[in-house]
Amino acid sequence: MLTDVAAYPDDERSFAQALVGSHLSAPAATAVFCLYTAAVTAAGFWAYCQRNAKAR
Repeated sequence: MLTDVAAYPDDERSFAQALVGSHLSAPAATAVFCLYTAAVTAAGFWAYCQRNAKAR
């Protein structure tokens, strides 16, 4: 996911890009991953709090 495809030689870059499957740079991919993780964590925490509130 965090492979810098620009580091590959020109003749191997398209193959590496196909394996990676993303045109994002490494910092942008890291930011997307962290935001996604935070969103899933927040949704899980909200669902847990809702379930816990109903049990009381």
